[in-house]
Amino acid sequence: MELIRTKFVPPLTPKDCIERPGHLADAKVIGAHRVTLARAPAGYGKTNLIAGSYRQLKSRRAITAWLTLDEREKSGTDILRSIAASLASDQRTGIDLADFSHDDSAEVLTGRLTEVLLGIAEPVFIFLDDLHLCGQHARNTLIGLLNDLPNGTHLVIATRMSPGYAFSRLRTYGLLREIGMGELRFSEAEIASVLERRLRVDPDPDLVAEATRECQGWIAGLDAALTRLGKDAIAPPSGNRLPLIDVARFFDEEVLARAPADIGSFLLEASIFTRITSEAANEILARNDSSAAIAAVEELGLFAGFTGEIDGAITFQNQFARFLRNKLRDHDPQRRIELHRRASVWYAKRGNHEEALLHARLSADHMMLAARLEASANQLTECGRVPVVDSFASHLPENVLANCPRTLLAIAWLRIRELDHAGARKLLELTNAHLGSNKVEEEEAEHLRHAIRHREVMLAASRDEFETVEQECPEILSQNREPSPFLRCTLQTQHINARREKFHLEDFESIHYKAKAEVTRSGDRFALISLHSATGSAFLASGKVTEARRVLDEALAESVRLSGEGAGTGALPALTLAEIAYEQNDLEEVTRLLDRYLPIARRFCFADQLVSGYYAAVRLHDARGDVSSAFRVLTEANEIALECDLRRLRLFVANERIRLNIRMGKLDAARQIAKSEIAAETPAQLSFNEATTTCELATIIRTRIATSRHQLQEATDLVRKWRSFCKQRGAIRSLIRWNVLHAELLRIAGETRAAQRSIREAVTAAEPGRLIRPFLDEAPGILELVEEAYHDEMHDDHPADRFARVLLECGRPNQRPRIEIDTDHGLYGHLTDKELAILSLVGNGLRNREIGRRVGMTEGSVKWYMQQIYDKVGVRRRSQAVERVRQFGFLPAR
Repeated sequence: MELIRTKFVPPLTPKDCIERPGHLADAKVIGAHRVTLARAPAGYGKTNLIAGSYRQLKSRRAITAWLTLDEREKSGTDILRSIAASLASDQRTGIDLADFSHDDSAEVLTGRLTEVLLGIAEPVFIFLDDLHLCGQHARNTLIGLLNDLPNGTHLVIATRMSPGYAFSRLRTYGLLREIGMGELRFSEAEIASVLERRLRVDPDPDLVAEATRECQGWIAGLDAALTRLGKDAIAPPSGNRLPLIDVARFFDEEVLARAPADIGSFLLEASIFTRITSEAANEILARNDSSAAIAAVEELGLFAGFTGEIDGAITFQNQFARFLRNKLRDHDPQRRIELHRRASVWYAKRGNHEEALLHARLSADHMMLAARLEASANQLTECGRVPVVDSFASHLPENVLANCPRTLLAIAWLRIRELDHAGARKLLELTNAHLGSNKVEEEEAEHLRHAIRHREVMLAASRDEFETVEQECPEILSQNREPSPFLRCTLQTQHINARREKFHLEDFESIHYKAKAEVTRSGDRFALISLHSATGSAFLASGKVTEARRVLDEALAESVRLSGEGAGTGALPALTLAEIAYEQNDLEEVTRLLDRYLPIARRFCFADQLVSGYYAAVRLHDARGDVSSAFRVLTEANEIALECDLRRLRLFVANERIRLNIRMGKLDAARQIAKSEIAAETPAQLSFNEATTTCELATIIRTRIATSRHQLQEATDLVRKWRSFCKQRGAIRSLIRWNVLHAELLRIAGETRAAQRSIREAVTAAEPGRLIRPFLDEAPGILELVEEAYHDEMHDDHPADRFARVLLECGRPNQRPRIEIDTDHGLYGHLTDKELAILSLVGNGLRNREIGRRVGMTEGSVKWYMQQIYDKVGVRRRSQAVERVRQFGFLPAR
């Protein structure tokens, strides 16, 4: 064989080539192993990787040799002479090619080459590229050489094919370093670097992510992936397009055509699978050699890899799989349809519903797909996979879907969870129409009626119609017909929610433990997440914060275990956990939970979780002084409330907007919001037997507005009624809120002792759950009340006394609690321009009525502003307030 010098030089590195992670083929790592083997299909950058290591070693003056192998190395003699010639290019080896005659046997040449290598004192690095191209005899000879290599000689080999068991001894003794397709895949960051070098601009991150998913790190398929995504990303600003690899032609000529005929046939038919096992392939493809075929595919490096599962499954690279499917479709479309039909039947028998549905859809047989959906809709619903049902149902014509009641009910459940009430109602109407068509047997009709009633209750719960929910749930659960564990648990979950929303907190724990026992027996983990989430909210409402956190943490951990971080089911417990974390002043935990789960809340949450999530988000921004972001979040929440007709969420938004506007002195804006959101009747006309948290929000709004108008008697009457009601019902969380509002009203009215009693009651109720923020968020004067109320017990060791000190430390982190109200402390809040204008007129001796005429407001509004000023400057007299503000330079001195 004639020796060609270009075979002894590595190919030039492409201009857009990037440095791969050094650990893959680092010179130091290479020196620690007898053999480094880089094995992957074409286009994964094997050659560029080992060429970089070759140049690195050569720059250090190490003894190196490069050999690009091809079909000309057929025999053992051929490959040994080529290796000797590559080594001879470095004079330090002392190799004389005359000693490596073509007439000598491979055994003789192996001995001579080994002797030469033994005589070299320095380490020797031999790089062999494209080992798969040379003949079988040549490969066998190389394996024999490996067994005789001296310790100072290191081989670096790049190949597409598996060496089989030939390297097992080296692997056993730790002398083999293997770099596979998984390590050679280009990461998202590396693909971004490639595009940046090509385009000379920063690539769009979304495009990089999509392209990475499409080509699965196969760098040779990057341009084709971008083209398939419809992105003109391969044309740099100059307009000169880069050469585009014809991936289909590459797969056809370089992969499929080079494979043995029987393996090529197997590849085409196996392309119908998402993951290929010998059992499925034998049965569906009517073969008896699938195990051997799978092993051959992997050995030949045909763009397939093992999944790591015990059944020996392999998967194809995305673009290769698509090429094979298209080839099968064009070559034998009837065979393709037949295989998909057989696969659907086979997977359905084994309970693999999603694979059965996929193959039914690909068979283009609508009736088969409809039958598969009807058979699996209940199971997929109960294991949290309703979106799968919805996705496959979208491929059915409307007239076919209308005759699939179980499928319609599954999708209706999804629409309810998405708060698409109109869509859910339409699907329920279609199901009822099918039920009334006399096409259903009585036993099936009974089942459907029960399921329809379940969805009706869930729809009522989604719409916050808790009167209906509280009446229907026990009735359905008490029926003789035993519903599935999923139906029972979801009904019990909503029963807990309904009772909590109506302040019936006396028996939710018994409902919870009974439902938990049933769910545990059934093994339905998704139902358990919903149940724990509802119970956590009920525990929070009753002031049992530790218990609330426990069940919510369990639910979140279960969601992560089942579906991973950031799943829709995780938002159910996570948003209530965020609310608790905020109330406990753990702002970092609030941020973590909201960042991960609030953006996906709409997918799986009812008004309960939405209110919790947006409450935590708005208050978090406000606590950090970012009021504009707080208003932005409220706008987002209001859009959802209006779109989904969620009155409770809408009232929450109104309450927060009013609170923020009043604090900023924008009383007219606050009153306008209240006027548009609150019905004409007063809460005093409400029977507390019908009270809900929605009523509570409306009353809080009325209280804020009455206080802003200085209508203290009206506000106080409202607060006292709700305090009494919450105390009677054990609604501790609400009781804390009403006690704080009551204390603020009494303070404004000058009833200091009564205000202190009310704030002490709030502190005592909040202490077990360490609920801090209710005292920090209402008004600066609340902390002053806490300090005054606990003045004599400031150093006592009672839990409430200790918690009072915690409140003061959180509210005034840089200021020790005051024993006496001195005259040297600073302002507790920013004075608005309107407040300064009023103070200036007070300093000129004007009374409230005169000030009101000057600034265009009522006398009551002036009084309200004065109370805000007192809170901020820490005094209770007009003259002291003016003097204090003058000391800080906000008013001119006399």
